Amino acid sequence: MRRTDNIPGMRGWLLLLTLGWAASRVQPAAGQHPHFSQYYAAPLYLNPALPVLEKSGYVGINYRDQWRSLGFPQKTGQLSLVLPVYGRSPERAALGTLGATAYNDVLGENSSFRTTGAALSVSRALYSRPSHLLAAGVQAGITQHRLDATGLQWGSQYDPSVGFNPGLAPAAAPLAEQRLFPVLHAGLLWHHNHFRGEEEPAWSLFAGLAAGNLNRPDESLLAGEKSRLPVLYKFHGGLRWRVSPRVGVSPNWLVMRQHGVHQVNAGAYLDYAVTAANRGQAMPLQLSVGAWYRLGDAFIWSVGTACKNYTFGFSYDVNVSSLRYATGGRGAYEFSLAYRFARGGTKIRRYATPLM
Repeated sequence: MRRTDNIPGMRGWLLLLTLGWAASRVQPAAGQHPHFSQYYAAPLYLNPALPVLEKSGYVGINYRDQWRSLGFPQKTGQLSLVLPVYGRSPERAALGTLGATAYNDVLGENSSFRTTGAALSVSRALYSRPSHLLAAGVQAGITQHRLDATGLQWGSQYDPSVGFNPGLAPAAAPLAEQRLFPVLHAGLLWHHNHFRGEEEPAWSLFAGLAAGNLNRPDESLLAGEKSRLPVLYKFHGGLRWRVSPRVGVSPNWLVMRQHGVHQVNAGAYLDYAVTAANRGQAMPLQLSVGAWYRLGDAFIWSVGTACKNYTFGFSYDVNVSSLRYATGGRGAYEFSLAYRFARGGTKIRRYATPLM
């Protein structure tokens, strides 16, 4: 890992203050978002500041399939691209990171409700030294809600004598087939590496704060009515402890809050280097296993592998809430796949983080 000092000027600190002010001014409202159990493998979804940890570009895919046993599955997919931006100095310190993502979420018995979108992000280090990093990121994009209302049934169409009667007009307000709106997200990240006279840190610690939907867009599909998309707060952190040259332990956690509704994920994974790392070279072949708990909802098991260019993870959610009686205990499966590539002669090397 190249140790360089990079202390940006006043513009970086002004950006930090602006992000903090924006996050403090918004208030949460009702609403929900799709989520990933492998949130640590989806940095552009988790926090727009996280990609600044990457020292190489990468292309990543995340896919989640849940509730299939209920007859109305939810499928969520995301494609991400991250590119570090380097200066022309001999040390080639990264000036920042550019990111792009596209996603699709499908829900309903006949895939009647779809959410698609795309976003661009930029992140940069506000303060960077070998042991400490403070970074900020912003993300802006477009989201579309699309509803196929042809198969929907309304309570006002229920006839006590015959049951559902499609000939009765629904009492609900007219529905729009789609709604297109802009979204704005922002995030902050702090990272610390602890060295013991070695090139690789003995342990690393990080924490981040992200706020989504800062512009509170109108997502309503009902004609003549407004429904402001609520702000989604994410507070996350983790630790990676290098137990030995080949073994590492990575506990981490995520707390999300939206309109008074909380989601808490906590767990850890253990990684083992099958091949030994050579000094100054890229990541060796690693295997990992993990266990997680989403409070009041599910246990999550994961396995993964990582090498110089590729990272792959698979996880399965075992539902433990009252929903398990309807699903028969069958949960959700999810996988992530990423390909990393060096640019301009840089090494494929990252800060030590709990990210797969």
